[in-house]
Amino acid sequence: MITRQVAVTAALVWHTASFAEPCKIDKARYRYTSAEYNATADFLAVHSEWIGHRSPRTALHLRLPLAGQGQAAFLDDWFVFDQGSSQRIYLMNSTSRSSPSWAGWDDKRSVGPLDTLFNFYAWSAQYVVLVKPPSSGDVAPEYIFLPELHALIPGISGVSPLPGMFVLDRCDA
Repeated sequence: MITRQVAVTAALVWHTASFAEPCKIDKARYRYTSAEYNATADFLAVHSEWIGHRSPRTALHLRLPLAGQGQAAFLDDWFVFDQGSSQRIYLMNSTSRSSPSWAGWDDKRSVGPLDTLFNFYAWSAQYVVLVKPPSSGDVAPEYIFLPELHALIPGISGVSPLPGMFVLDRCDA
């Protein structure tokens, strides 16, 4: 257990030192820190009439391995950000299971495997917490934490990894 913690700490220090120029959110690619779970995350611009008060908006894309489906099977899901008068950032799940879409978000629909994922926390390498939703062109956070995700992983993947978060893994050119 201690060896795993040392390895994770060393990897986090390496990632922090690896990026000389700040990575923009549109180019950031994240990996889940629990070694036994190969999940990834990134951000993308999305267009939608429903969320049109500022379109395009930035959405969080999660790619999670599926249970018993082999190495190539993943669950993709997308979330836009919502923030009321507080500094908390909430996630609003896509209504489509095959593409980022929020059409009919207010309509009754079947519950998806990540519909109870609500809270989004992110912070920089200097541990400054994001208090506004990520937007295209922003500097990418170093860490992303989705507190409800750990409890949902066993139902999606059939494994129970150690609790984790997403760490900035690379910055695409």
